[in-house]
Order: sequence, then C-alpha cells, then structure tokens
Amino acid sequence: GFPPFSAGTFTRNNTSAYLNVEQSLTEKWEVALAGRFEHYSDFGNAKTFKLSSRYAVTPWLAVRGTASTGFRAPSLQQQHYASSSTIGVIVPPATTTQLYPVQLLPPDNPAAIALGAKPLEAEKSTNYSVGLVARPLPRLNVTLDVYEIKIDNRILQSGTLGPNAAVSAALASQNLNPQQAAFYYGNFADTSTRGVDFVADYRTDFGDFGSVRWTFSANHNKSKFDRIVSPPPALAAAGIVYIDRVKIGDLTVGTPKDKYILGADWTLGKFDTNLRLTRYGEVIQRTALAANDETVSPKLIVDLDLSYAATDNITLSVGANNLLDAYPDSVRAANRGTPAFAYYNQYSPYGISGGFYYARVAARF
Repeated sequence: GFPPFSAGTFTRNNTSAYLNVEQSLTEKWEVALAGRFEHYSDFGNAKTFKLSSRYAVTPWLAVRGTASTGFRAPSLQQQHYASSSTIGVIVPPATTTQLYPVQLLPPDNPAAIALGAKPLEAEKSTNYSVGLVARPLPRLNVTLDVYEIKIDNRILQSGTLGPNAAVSAALASQNLNPQQAAFYYGNFADTSTRGVDFVADYRTDFGDFGSVRWTFSANHNKSKFDRIVSPPPALAAAGIVYIDRVKIGDLTVGTPKDKYILGADWTLGKFDTNLRLTRYGEVIQRTALAANDETVSPKLIVDLDLSYAATDNITLSVGANNLLDAYPDSVRAANRGTPAFAYYNQYSPYGISGGFYYARVAARF
C-alpha cells in the first residue's frame, strides 16, 4: 500500500545542448569528439564528453576506441516514491525466510534521515573501450571490444534494514508501524564493470534453398564494488548495514557473467525461419545467511519463430520463446517462505514461467 506521506506533486525541468564533430585526419584515421551540456532545475549544470577514434590497419581490419564521461540525475521516483509491501525476510533468531512487512522510505523522510539518509546526488561515470572490426572473409563480419565502466556515487536501494530497535524507533517516530523493516535509496557505492563483447555474422547462399544469416555473440563481464558507504558509528552499533551481502551479491554474482547467443535466420521466398539458442551462465542469489545461498545453474534456452508473408502487408507467424519449456532451479525449503510463496528461483535471467507459445498476425496499413 501507500502511506499518506507518499502523496505529492514533483517536477523537474531539464534542458540540454549537444555537439558532435567527426573528421577524417587521413584516409585511414577517423576521429570524433562530442560534448553535451545539461541544466537540471534541481541539480544544476552537468558537462559530459566523448572521444572516439577508428584506424583502418588494412582494408579488412580496423581498430577503434572510445573514452567518455556520463551523468545521471536521480529519478523523481528514487527521490520521492514510498510504499509498503510484504517480502521474504529472515527475522532473527529464525534462519528461514518468512513474509514480513517492509517500508520503502523516500530519502527526505524523517524516518529515513534517522536511519542515515541524505539527499541524493547525481551519478557520474567514466567509460573506456577498445576493439577490433574485421572482415576476414567475404560476407563475414567480426567485432571484438573490451570495456570498463566506472560509476561514482551509484544510487542503490539499501539492503533490508532491520527489523531491529533502531528501525522500529525511526518508523514509530513517524507514526508508522514499528514492527516492520525498511529500506531507501542512497548514493551507497562506487562500482566498476569490466567485460568483453564479441559479435560475428555470416551469410550463406543456398540458391534455390534460400539463404541463411548466421549470427554469434558472446559477452563476459565482471562487476565489483570499489567503495561502499558505511553508516554512522551509532547506527552501525545498532546493526544497520546499508549494502549487505545480499546487495553485494546482486551486483557481483546476481546476473550471468557469461552469455552466448547463436542464431540462424533462414529466408526462402515468402517464408522466414528464425532459430536462436541462448546460453546463460551461472547466477548466484545471496541471502542474509550464507548457508541459504541459491544457485541458478547454466541453461540453454531455445527460441523459434516461423513466419509467412501472406501478402505485402500481412505476415502470419507461429513460434515459441523457451521452446523446450526450461525452468530454473527450485529454491531450497529454507527460502520458500513461511508460508511458502516461492518455488522457482526468481533470479533466473530467463524467467520462471517456462515456455511461451504464440500465433500472430501482423498487418501494415
């Protein structure tokens, strides 16, 4: 539900100007420089830039690189949204998850301030990438890029605060039910993400049997915390931790570090068949107790779409997302809740609903 203090009208004005300049310095070397100036009615001015370059080593091989900065003001929802809900929480001395009420507080709410909240600041980032663009064979295109993204003052939702005496006192001071936990948004950390992207596509012509466009993409990435904000000593002594092992896990191991996609798009006259195989790497769901951590095992997901162009304006299709009806690992009994409310792990990158099958008519007028 929504407490009375969640009502309100909140506005922001934002104006910006953008300039991009590109120039070929030689026949092989291109450089681009971009700048952006923004003015926010509630955050003042921001300046960001982007510098990129591309150099053709040979007619079929080029290297490229980019360096840029970024700026993101907190959203109005992160600043002002409030709600009450019921989620799975481990309430000591219990060691299993149980349904428990929690309160999402806006950072400017007195109860959140009592728990250490401060006005949200904008996030700032620096981004670097370098890569290769190649055409080693006719009809074969390949790109390989490595990148790093650093975000300062990253806005995150805190871990579940409480239930404990400090949280109960802060909630009670605002006439809120003290028998619940709380969380709010804050500039809680600096983070870094490093990764590599690979993309390749190739077209095969089979004459009377049509043509197939093959695609393959792969990504490997790793994220880490460079800095985590600690609560004031008095709150730390009361058991308050802003970014707990659950939140650390959400960023570092809560999404697949590896993802591979192999696709084949076969075109034959008015028929088009699109087959896609996606392999997701392992995901770990951390919980408040390390012994209760969950794992979503690597999984291959098959998608298939068959379409027929009945006319120039009407296309008929049948297909499936998750054709083989794959499900993620089930969660252990300790994490299903009391009473039980979860069976499949919701950290699954491909969902918990199994296969989705469809028939579709698309018309253009």
